Amino acid sequence: MGAKRLAALMTMALLVVPIAATAGEGRVIRAELGTDRTPDYEIVNPSTVFYTNTPKITCVWKVEGVDPNASIKSVWIADDTGGAAPPHYKIIEKSISGSSEGGFYVNSPTNGWPPGKYHLEIYIGDKLAKQVPFTIKQR
Repeated sequence: MGAKRLAALMTMALLVVPIAATAGEGRVIRAELGTDRTPDYEIVNPSTVFYTNTPKITCVWKVEGVDPNASIKSVWIADDTGGAAPPHYKIIEKSISGSSEGGFYVNSPTNGWPPGKYHLEIYIGDKLAKQVPFTIKQR
């Protein structure tokens, strides 16, 4: 192999390495909200708008390029509930490891959801990978 061709191949290999290393962190390729899920992670009643009497909000998610031992974490946050909770209030946090697909859910507070703006954060390891906004409103 000629010296120029070898140098070109090595340069190409060096350019590929950082891209492959970044891809190893993974990414969320699906995050969908609804009121429940099926056993094979299909969302039931998909929506980003829910009502104060919605008993449970579920997110089905799928990641790719993630280390099998990586933790996938959900953080459910109330952004603006008109004073019912402090701004950006963390409702609940849940984690799972060893899966590339799954579901997270949050149950309604005892007196129902305060109307307002909310979002779900999905982390791969310690890195925020996706935010999914949703709204709660009066029926």
